[in-house]
Amino acid sequence: MDDDMHSEIKTYAKHWKRHLNAMEKTRQVLFKKALDDAAKIANYLRERYGCEEIYLIGSILEKERFSEKSDIDLVVRGLPKERYFHILAEIRDITDFSTDIIPYEDANELIIETVKKEGKQL
Repeated sequence: MDDDMHSEIKTYAKHWKRHLNAMEKTRQVLFKKALDDAAKIANYLRERYGCEEIYLIGSILEKERFSEKSDIDLVVRGLPKERYFHILAEIRDITDFSTDIIPYEDANELIIETVKKEGKQL
């Protein structure tokens, strides 16, 4: 390999490393914002609708699994079913993250088991 090609490869690798570092910093900022937004949503649901228990599940619980495509997954006990879609619309004012709200009372066994084993109560 000649010196010019070696120099080009080193330059490319340096720029690629800088790009990866910037992406990682962005991911970390988004991770913190997602956690903060989840807490804001939980407080909103408790204050406005009297929701009893709110659990965070999914990739947001593991910093290594979290990506810019991750969403906020909440399992909520005491969610007024007749207001479900209205509540989803209201949450759009709290966060830019895609948010899944799963009523605890309607959750399947897998979701309930996930809540019990891995869920973080907010």
